[in-house]
This record gives sequence, C-alpha cells and structure tokens, in this order.
Amino acid sequence: MKLSNIQHLTSGRFISQGEWIHPERVIDSCEIIFMIKGSFQIAEADKIYQMEPDDVLILDKNTLHRGLDTRTDVSFFWVHFPGRPDDIQLPKHLKLTNPSGMLLLFRQLLNYSNTPQYPRFASDLILRLILTEINVQYVHLGDDRLALVNEICEWIRINVDKPISADDIASQFHYNKDYLSRLFRRSNLPGLKQTVIQTKIDRARYLLLSTDLPIKDIASCVGYESYLEFLKFYKFHEGVSPSTFRNTYKQTHLNKH
Repeated sequence: MKLSNIQHLTSGRFISQGEWIHPERVIDSCEIIFMIKGSFQIAEADKIYQMEPDDVLILDKNTLHRGLDTRTDVSFFWVHFPGRPDDIQLPKHLKLTNPSGMLLLFRQLLNYSNTPQYPRFASDLILRLILTEINVQYVHLGDDRLALVNEICEWIRINVDKPISADDIASQFHYNKDYLSRLFRRSNLPGLKQTVIQTKIDRARYLLLSTDLPIKDIASCVGYESYLEFLKFYKFHEGVSPSTFRNTYKQTHLNKH
C-alpha cells in the first residue's frame, strides 16, 4: 500500500480515569499511539515497549498486543488505519525530537474527523502527514552529519525557558555563529536565530494545546518575563494570538477505556 492510498479509520485521545491497563486484543487495523502523559508497558507478540511522553508506537494489524502493568494518569492520542505504507520507512517505536509538530497534527486530525463540515479525505491527508512526520524524524536520527545540529537543537529545547541568542549558542558550543547558521541551513533548517524562535513557538503551541496553563505562565515557560512581549512575539510570528490558536482545535474524541 502506498502512502497516498492510506485512509483514516478512527482516532481519538485516551485519558485514563483511575487505574488502567491496556486491554489484550487483536485488531484488523494498524494503530499509532502518541504518548502525552504518564507511562505504561505494552507487549506486541514477544516484544515489550516502554511508553513515555513524546513516544510513538505503531502496532501492527492482526497481531496480539496487551498491557503489562496497571497505571494511573495516562493520556495518549491514537489513530487506526488499514496498513503500513510500503514506500516510506517507519520505525516500530520512536522518541520524537519534535513532539509539538506531532501534537498539532493530531489535534488537527481530531478536529477535522469530528467536524461534519470537513470531507473525509481531509482526515486522510492529516494521517498521511502524521506518517510522514514519523518518517522524517526517524530517518534524521541516523544521519551523522546532523549530530552537532541535533545537539544544539536539544540544548535550545532544554533552555527554551531562557532568553537565547545566536551568540549564546556559539559561545556554548565554541563555534562561530555564522558557521553554525550555515551548518543549519545545509541540514535544511533555518539559521540559529530562526531555530530559537521556532523552538519557542513550538513549545508554546505544545503547552497551549496540551495544558490549561494560563497564557502568562506559558510566556514564562518560553523565556518571556513580560506577558505583553510574549503576546507580541507570538502574534507576529503566527499571525494569531495564543488564545485564538488554543481555541482553534476544540473538536475531539475522548475515550477512557
């Protein structure tokens, strides 16, 4: 099956209530699980996978899978589709380096699939983007040329709650900032300054979509002491206010079993 033929079947967001264990079952479709909160162990055939926040797992159809432990406070997105595409590389289990992009795609998927005005193929297209995003993040993990770039991106992500400049990054890694910007662009990424901006935007998006934190607290989480400065920053780069973005994807399908 080609990626262009993949169709969305069902999707939703699971939120546990009290103690929970993943049911034992065999289903006739593949399933993507994207972890948001908590952790649990799941076995498929004779393989065991530890699921943590930002993990993606692709369960195969017609294969027994079952939870191995009882947990509380677990939440993840899920989507079912007929079968794996054979024209892109997909891992079994992956820790995402950019979970905010995946979170946005799942929120879009649930919004489109639960809003009658959207045609069915809109959900198919978003599912294909989800699969493509998994492929891109998986393939880049094995590229040695991106090792330094990935290290810098991780440093930016860890320090996203602080003001960060290109000079700060150059000093931290002992490279000329112009050289690092060229290295980023050769890796199909924007320069240092734009990478910092995008990381802050991605983190803000993630918190807007996955939490109920007040926007002033989210501003602090991405390195802005001034709430008003954060509003100006976000609207300048995204074209909408943080509250407008948060309210864009309200439709969802929740389940607790």
